[in-house]
Amino acid sequence: MPGQYSPLVSVMVPAYNAGTTISRCLNSVVGQTYRPLQVIVVDDGSCDNTASEVDRIIHNNTDPDLEMTFVRHVCNTGCGASRRDAVMEAKGDYIIAVDADDYIDSCMISRMVEETSCGNVDIVCAEMTEERCGRPRKLRYDASETFRLNDLRLDTLRFTLSKLIRTDLLRAHMVFTPGIDCWEDMEQVSVLLACEPVIRIIRESYYHYVIDPDAGSLTHSGTERILNQHLDVARRLQGYFDKAGISEKYAPFLEYVKFIAKVKFLRSSQALRHPLKRLRLWRDTFPEVNSHIMRFRHVGIIYRLAFAFAYRVSLLLPGKNRQTDNH
Repeated sequence: MPGQYSPLVSVMVPAYNAGTTISRCLNSVVGQTYRPLQVIVVDDGSCDNTASEVDRIIHNNTDPDLEMTFVRHVCNTGCGASRRDAVMEAKGDYIIAVDADDYIDSCMISRMVEETSCGNVDIVCAEMTEERCGRPRKLRYDASETFRLNDLRLDTLRFTLSKLIRTDLLRAHMVFTPGIDCWEDMEQVSVLLACEPVIRIIRESYYHYVIDPDAGSLTHSGTERILNQHLDVARRLQGYFDKAGISEKYAPFLEYVKFIAKVKFLRSSQALRHPLKRLRLWRDTFPEVNSHIMRFRHVGIIYRLAFAFAYRVSLLLPGKNRQTDNH
């Protein structure tokens, strides 16, 4: 319509061995009612038919208001590198991420652009539908959701997906890291929220977050690798906030991230095989959070009690950092 705000929107689609799902994903993006669009697919070194499926869809595109960009990595470098490359290729005023095993409703981008107030909103967030083995479940924001960092809960809704973000804001504060494919989007969203952007929430679901053990995934990793990447992200966030001079302001959030990051020390097969060793590792990693376990209200009370008990038991074990309850 004449005079209607219609900024170019870039859609980044990182993909790795997504040959069975990439067509569904891209067809849902190409089928958006909104134009103009730029679709950026980054194939992170796939060894299946992902590239040929992308090539086919690009070849069939005849829409002058739909630009398709295809970036190929020779080797697998992780989702962080894929998202970084996509952001650098983006030409749009806004950018949105869609994972290669997911898909979106045809009205999604149009509805989100409507909520930008002609470009005066930095981030538009919508709810999501999780589809686990074909069973849908709505992921909804709390009625009191504010996206204040110290109140943030670490779950799928608070990550990069189902968010329309101003491209210049994302570029100015981009922390996507090569080699990282777990929590790379949580890290990025946390850094953006620390900038206190203008946010609009749509309490409707257009994004279908598909969890399928048979589908290709950038975050298909062993428990130990996920644990190590979570710990790395927690350390990097602490370093970033220290450098920005805001670590004291966001201390409750940083402690919460550290607590969640180290949980897998006690929730893996290694914990069953070497329980005392893992308990010591858990205790001595980010020991400053151990005495604050009961404060993490986003963690269920049963889990908080269990971890608080584990901490008391860990104090009986030899090793360092036994007096962390004085922090």
